[in-house]
Amino acid sequence: MVVALALTAAVLLAAVLAARRFLVVTVEGISMTPTLRPGDRLLARRISGAAVERGAIVVMRPDGHRGYYLKRVAAVAGDPVPEGIPATGATVPPRTVVLRGDNAHHSLDSRVWGCVPVDRIVAVTVRALA
Repeated sequence: MVVALALTAAVLLAAVLAARRFLVVTVEGISMTPTLRPGDRLLARRISGAAVERGAIVVMRPDGHRGYYLKRVAAVAGDPVPEGIPATGATVPPRTVVLRGDNAHHSLDSRVWGCVPVDRIVAVTVRALA
């Protein structure tokens, strides 16, 4: 009986710790097609935004909006600002990134928002789930 309770407690603790470290995201919309399609499920690891790399697909929480957006990191602090991104300088400012959807014609991203503060990034995708 004690062993069963201890095992149950260990499993629950592991589940709680995993939920704090990982996030499962379901793709909605077409902003990341053809890479990701509506209904795709992704496992993402929660991180501090400062740890993102160019090319990564990240989960971000837009200012004033509910839910999450999936976008690709197109440029990080110190990189040249990509063409079509509203910015005040020639390089991406410190503690910001440029985020783009893979579907250039149907994506709300840094072409509208400009450079995005890294503290809006919640997680980086790890892999697709079946």
